[in-house]
Amino acid sequence: MRLIPVLGVTFWLALLFGWYKLLFLPLLSARHELDHQIVQTENELSLLHQDIKHYAELAEKSAILEAELEEQTRDLITGANPMEVAQKAQEIIVSFAYEQQLEVVSYKVGRKRKWNGLYVVDLEMEFNGNTDQIVGFLKDVDESCYSVRIKKVNISSGMGVGLHGLSLVFEALFVPSLGG
Repeated sequence: MRLIPVLGVTFWLALLFGWYKLLFLPLLSARHELDHQIVQTENELSLLHQDIKHYAELAEKSAILEAELEEQTRDLITGANPMEVAQKAQEIIVSFAYEQQLEVVSYKVGRKRKWNGLYVVDLEMEFNGNTDQIVGFLKDVDESCYSVRIKKVNISSGMGVGLHGLSLVFEALFVPSLGG
C-alpha cells in the first residue's frame, strides 16, 4: 500500500517531465526563435529607416542641384550644334556693340575645337570706339554672356581723337546636353 502513493507521485513526476520535454521545451525554443526573429526584423527595419532617411536627403540634394543647374544653364546660349551657338553668341555680342555705339569693323566665326569634352568655337571681332564705349561693351558681355568668355583682347590707340581699336577673340561654349 505504501507503494501506491510512491507510484502516484512517480506517475505525476513522469507526466510533468513528459509535458516539460514534449510541450514546454519546444514552445520555449520556438519563443526564443521568435524573439530572435523579432530582434532581427527590428534591426532590419532600423536599417531601412536609415536608408529611407538617406535617400530622402539625396532626393532633396538632387532637387537643389537640379534647381541650381537650371538656374546656371538658363542664361547659356543654346543651339543644335557648335556653329549655331557661335552664330547666336556673335549676334548677341554685336548687339552689345551697337548698344554701346561701337563701330563694328569685322566679325567672323573662327575655328571649332574640343575643350574638356565640350566644344568651343572662336569668334573673332574688331570694333572702334572710345574708352567709355569699350568699357561698357566689355561689361555687358561679361555680365550677360555666360556661354562666352574673352580669350584675347588687343586695344590699339591712334584711331583718331579719343578712339581706340578693339580686337577680340571670344570663345563660345557649346554644351551638347542643352540642345537647341
